[in-house]
Amino acid sequence: MRFLLALSFMTSIPVSLGRMMSDEEMGQSTRWFPAVGGVIGGLVSSLFVLSSYILPPSVSGAIALIFWIAITRGLHLDGLADTFDGLGGGATRERALEIMKDSRIGTFGALAIGSVLILKFAALSSFGPRGFYWILVSPILARWAVVWSIFHFPPARKDGAGRVFVSSCRRLELSVASGFALVASTVLLGWIGIVVLGVTGVVAYFVGCWISRHLNGLTGDSYGCICEMIEALVLVAGSLVLQGRL
Repeated sequence: MRFLLALSFMTSIPVSLGRMMSDEEMGQSTRWFPAVGGVIGGLVSSLFVLSSYILPPSVSGAIALIFWIAITRGLHLDGLADTFDGLGGGATRERALEIMKDSRIGTFGALAIGSVLILKFAALSSFGPRGFYWILVSPILARWAVVWSIFHFPPARKDGAGRVFVSSCRRLELSVASGFALVASTVLLGWIGIVVLGVTGVVAYFVGCWISRHLNGLTGDSYGCICEMIEALVLVAGSLVLQGRL
């Protein structure tokens, strides 16, 4: 049930939960975030590989990226934009949080979304069918980084998604999520996967510290920001590895 809750929250895949879920169950669903990333990665990578046999790499990359955005409802991109708008335009913590609640996108948010999408598109366009495993592992590690951040940083607001997740994301949730991410990255990428997982944790921690220094904690938007940044990072790393530059 908690896996289905995570799937319904993080994707546009129709899921029937049968009843209202409690805040505690919502927080406990974080243990399955990387598994949901596996579902997303499996669908996106399969579409990319199949289309790459009949279409140019750039077109396959564009199709995969559009589908990626659609299946996640742009949820994390919205968080990325809100976070950069808040940090870029808010001189104080209170002002930054106020800006992040505004549904309108600002200059910093637009630049952040554009930059991440360009990086993802460039990486996808360089892959070809060999990029299947990197596309698959990218959303897994990104959502593990979200769980890692939820566990290690306090919520910036007394209400909102941050508080709900932090209150029930305990060592069990982190352990299950970490175990899944470790097994998946090792099986898919070998020893390189272990290195990428470690780098992911370090990057997520420092990004979390940077955001938390301004907001005194993280918000739901912050988690989306971290997710998008890690996805782009893993895809770029995969591009470099496949081209023999790492």
